Amino acid sequence: MALKIGLHITGTEKLFGGKVQGVVRAAQLADEAGLDLVTIGEHLAIDPRGLADYPFGAYPLPLDAQFFEPIALLSAIAASTRRIRLATSILIAPLRSGLLLAKSLATLDALSEGRLEAGFGIGWHREEYAAAGIDFETRRAMLFEQIALCRRLWNGGEASFAGKFVQFDGLHFHPRPPQGEALPIWLGIAPAPRNAEQVARLADGWTAPPCSLDDLRASIATLRTACAAAGRDPASLGIRAFLPPVRREDGSVDLPASLAAIPGLRAAGADTLVASVPAFCARAEDIPVLIGALASAR
Repeated sequence: MALKIGLHITGTEKLFGGKVQGVVRAAQLADEAGLDLVTIGEHLAIDPRGLADYPFGAYPLPLDAQFFEPIALLSAIAASTRRIRLATSILIAPLRSGLLLAKSLATLDALSEGRLEAGFGIGWHREEYAAAGIDFETRRAMLFEQIALCRRLWNGGEASFAGKFVQFDGLHFHPRPPQGEALPIWLGIAPAPRNAEQVARLADGWTAPPCSLDDLRASIATLRTACAAAGRDPASLGIRAFLPPVRREDGSVDLPASLAAIPGLRAAGADTLVASVPAFCARAEDIPVLIGALASAR
């Protein structure tokens, strides 16, 4: 599978004085340069009392970090670009009702003329769920039901569904997204064995968290084993990973050294690599340089 290169644009606004238009402009530059996708993550809100639960070490962002609602922001990007694919990475799906989730994503797929890749996860921030009035403990079951619900509604026509959280009969759902029920769904959940089984059964791809090369390799092995056990070709599961920045002694990013990690990540099994703008760029002027280097790295 050919290597795909993308740009993660969460936090890009800080290089433009907090203006969301800078995020859209970065996506336009990536589109013009021929990159394959842009990705964006989310939080609805952050409670500082829950930051100790962050699963990847110290929480890396300030409390005033701006998390624009990803479907709305990607809609603006869809209208401002021509070919680049648009990915939520990740959308905390259980924080939304299943019907609204399916409708919002179908609309975004229509706006982008079939360029959406829906990346789902369950999040880690218990306080965020409490503020939204949603049971934190049921989020995993909710996610897997939402995937089945979206697939059913995106298939078009009259729909019935009997889940634990959502039930309906004879419901008409429009619009049908251009990609239909084949609209790609990626999961960004920990690859524990029971999660890996669900990824193999339900997802088009898996999004890795920031991690070491050894951890990435082990996670991919677990997922491939799960695919084989499910009777699925392991090569059919996409693997998306972050490109880690290599820093010099003065703290600046060594871009050539960072790009030199690509063959190792590719050998580990990643077929899509994404560079985070805030991790690589200290100024808005650095963004075109990063994008040009990424476009040449394939």
